[in-house]
Amino acid sequence: MHQCKERARALGTIAYKRFMSGKIHKSSSQIQAMIQ
Repeated sequence: MHQCKERARALGTIAYKRFMSGKIHKSSSQIQAMIQ
């Protein structure tokens, strides 16, 4: 039970980091488009 919780937490952290990096990448590409 404890291991399942830890694994779910790790997966959640990875998904969150991916989501945030995707958001940052999207906004930075929008900024570049504005500059050009």
